[in-house]
Parts: sequence; structure tokens; C-alpha cells
Amino acid sequence: MTIKRIPSDMIENRNTKVKLSDEIGVSNRKLEDVSTAYATTFKTDLNDWGQAINEAINSIGRGRVLLPAGDLTYTNPIIQKPMIEIIGQGIDVTVLKPVGCHGITAPLNDFFRFAKIKDLTIQGDNAGDLTIYDNTKNGINWDTTKEQYQCKIERVRVLNMKGKGVYSPYDFNNVYDEVFVSFCGGHGIEVAGLNTSTLKNCYVDYIAPGKVGYRVYQNAVLISCNGLGGSGDYWGVFGRNNGQFEDSNKGQSQYNIIFIGCNIEDWKKRGCTFLYSGGFQFISTTIYAPATGTFEYYIYAQNISKMSNIDGSSVFQSKGATKQFVETIYSDINNPQLQIYNGELKFENATGLSVKLPTNKVVYDSYLQNALEFDYANIKGMSYYYLGGKKHTFGTEIPTSGTWAVGDTIHNTNTTIGAWAGWKCITAGTPGTWRPFGQTGVRMIPTTSRPTLTINDIGYTYLDSTLSPNGKLVTWNGTNWVDATGTIV
Repeated sequence: MTIKRIPSDMIENRNTKVKLSDEIGVSNRKLEDVSTAYATTFKTDLNDWGQAINEAINSIGRGRVLLPAGDLTYTNPIIQKPMIEIIGQGIDVTVLKPVGCHGITAPLNDFFRFAKIKDLTIQGDNAGDLTIYDNTKNGINWDTTKEQYQCKIERVRVLNMKGKGVYSPYDFNNVYDEVFVSFCGGHGIEVAGLNTSTLKNCYVDYIAPGKVGYRVYQNAVLISCNGLGGSGDYWGVFGRNNGQFEDSNKGQSQYNIIFIGCNIEDWKKRGCTFLYSGGFQFISTTIYAPATGTFEYYIYAQNISKMSNIDGSSVFQSKGATKQFVETIYSDINNPQLQIYNGELKFENATGLSVKLPTNKVVYDSYLQNALEFDYANIKGMSYYYLGGKKHTFGTEIPTSGTWAVGDTIHNTNTTIGAWAGWKCITAGTPGTWRPFGQTGVRMIPTTSRPTLTINDIGYTYLDSTLSPNGKLVTWNGTNWVDATGTIV
């Protein structure tokens, strides 16, 4: 078995001026010669794979290290350098087996860029024990303390690590494509997302209690990501707020997260948790609660401070578990701009759409739009909403202030027999011109009990018991009470 050096597609495709030599800087020998010399050592001491790979990385400086098939065991981590690609022969074909250390790590205090890990498995020595957590034993530990950008992990499986599956806390614009994490004691995939990282076709399952499948500090797009098939309390936690769901207090950061075609399922406590403040979008994404037990929320947001959307055939549905709290979506919102729109958005199986807002907050710019289906909907604390582009609010009389548009509606919250169901604006203005609609039944009262009305009450009707024992129908025309013939009575 040998370790080979070939030119890097990632580096060359970026039009770099770096010319990769056919020679490596170890006694002017080609890498094939060096790896052949290492092979003798491998036969007698399989734990030296880490040392050999590190020597190869240091020798070529920049480029691709092609690993052989088989189990590659080592006791000291592989240290990946910038512009180095570590390429295996395929998932479960090339199997890196770190013992008591990180699988692949990066040098501290170094700007880490254009690196890639592809087509291999990293299998730790934890044997799937989720009760053990050690953050010095992560599968991929790109913790450089400085920015890492435009790196990629592609077709990589990480399992049986005592720490996290993938840890990249300073990444800028990295791509994680077909990354599969299971049986890890820490979070599945934890990244910074400092300049919008992309996670696509990833799958995380069998995460330790209290840990998170997908942990992103700031900005990311998740495309067709799935989990948590086996276990895990939290599918995803996004944003950062003074060390919550982290090993140490790293302060606060806003989140901006987009989910496209994701399957958020089989979590035990919460689907998605959003910390501090920011915004999110769910597009054609399904959020399934577990089949058994009791869960908390589909979405829990400490603060939605940016425009947030739930869009396009997204589904909130329980497979059978009981919801602990009334709210489907919890948000401690300061000035929310939550839009739920487009497609056949469904809230099913008694979960409802229930958004909890603090009682001392005022809700602005939150609306539902187009083709929604609710089963047992429960919306509390809503002061107004828009339907068909018209504002609907609640009160006991027509407004005396504010700017209103034609078609805006006030729904009467003090309805009694004979009272108006509400009022509609017929002329825009401040406060505009209003007319009542929907009288709630017809009262029978004597002439002496007629209500005092104005021009705004045209059409009000009652049965006058003084004019007829069975009640004579009398209507207000804006000036006088008249009978069916128009005679003033």
C-alpha cells in the first residue's frame, strides 16, 4: 500500500499561481519512493499510519494525498494543512481508525483554506457508547482558532467518536456534502457558518442525550439534510447565546438559516432551536415529531429579529408523541417579522399552529398568505392579521385614529344579540369612513329601548314589540327609524 501525491483539482481550479512540483521536498525523492519506505514500517507497526500520512502532508506542502483502501490505525491525529486534500478510496473502503485522539485535525493559529477530505470513513474507538463525551476526540477537528474558508468535506462517514463528529468553529463558506455522523458523544456537525456554509445531503443519527445533530452559530443553507434516525434530543440548534449548547461561553451571534427540502424528524425534545436573534426560512421542509414519548416544540426561537419564512409545502406533524407545551412554535419575539406563506402548508394531528409571544410585546408584520391548511389551529395573542391584503383587527367600536385602507376590518369582540359583527372601512383615510356588517341576530324590544345610532349604523334592524305584539320590523336609515314601506315610525 502506498500514499500517492497527485495535483489538486481544488487548487488548480481556483487559478492559483502555485505550481505543484512533481517532486517533494524530502531528499529530492518522489512521494512514491517515500511511501514505499514507510510501507516497511506499516507492516510491523500499524499504529504509525498517522505519522506516515503527516510526513506525506508535510512533504508535498500543497496538493492531494491519496490514501489506500483498508483500516489505517493511529494514535496521534492526522494534521491536515491548508491546500491539502486527503482522499480515500471510498466510504468504508478507506477507514481511518484513530485511537484516543482526533481523527483529522488542523494546525492551531493558522489560516486554513482550500482543504478537502473526501471518500473515507473515520471510525473511533468508542464502540457506540453515548454516555462518554470527550471533546479531545472529535472525528474531524478543524479548530484552528483562525479563519478557515472554502474548505470541503465530501462523502465522509464519522462514527464511534467520543467527541463531535465534525467540528469547524471558524469556517467561512465551507461545504459539507454527504457527511454522515453516527454514534458520537458530542454534537453531530458543529460549524460556525461565518459566511454562509452549505450542508447538503448530510445525515446525523444516534447522538448522545443533550447533544445536537446540526449545530450552526451564524449562517448556513441546509439542503436535503436528514436525521436523527436513532436518537437525539435536538435536531438543530442555530445562533449562539453565551455558551448554550457549547463547551464554553463564546458570546452571542445572530443566525440566518435556510432549510430546503430537509427532513427534520425523530428528535426527542425540539426540532429546531434558534438562540439570541436572527431569521430563518423553511422551504419544502418536513418537521416530524417522534412516534413515542413527550416532546417540547417543533420550533423554539428566543428572538426572531429578521424576516423569517415558512414556505412551500412544509409540514409540522407528530408520528404519535404527545406535545408537552401548547405551542407548536415558541418565540420570545421583540419585533417579529414571521411570514408563513405559499404552498400547501399543513399543521396536523392536533399540533396546530400555535405561536407563543410574550404578553408585553406588540406583534408587527406577521402574516399568513396563500393555500394554508390547519387542523386544530390555535393562534393566541394576535392583535391583528392580514387576509387577502386587508388588515383585520379586533375591538368594540369603529376607530377614531390611525390610517386605514378600504376593506380593512374590525371584528367586534363584544357581540350580543342584535350587535354588529364588526365594521369595514369604505373610504380610506385617518381614520377613514366605516360601515357595520353582520348583525348578530335581531332583538325584540319596545320603542322606548331603541338604541341611539348614527350615520355609521345604517341598516340596523330590530323587532318593535310596542308597534306589534309579535314585533314589527324596524330599520335605521341613518336619520330615522322606518318600517318596510319606508314610513317613519
